[in-house]
Amino acid sequence: MTNNFSLSAFTITELYRCRWQIELFFRWIRQHLRVKHILDNCPNALHTQLWIVVSVYVLIAIVRKERKIQWCPRDGHHVWNGTALR
Repeated sequence: MTNNFSLSAFTITELYRCRWQIELFFRWIRQHLRVKHILDNCPNALHTQLWIVVSVYVLIAIVRKERKIQWCPRDGHHVWNGTALR
């Protein structure tokens, strides 16, 4: 990308900024959704896997909110009404 001299410096900067947002998104996925590896290299499989993982994450977040369950990342367990759940 940087050896394409027909692009302006601003365009290259914007492309790198967009790429960095993608890198941050995948970092968030690895940290929060516990996706260790991608199951397949084809784009359709990647999209399907990401949609499933994000959907499950949102469903779990809804259940946690409705039942007032909080995640305690230090201990690695859920806290519900002051009682630890494993």
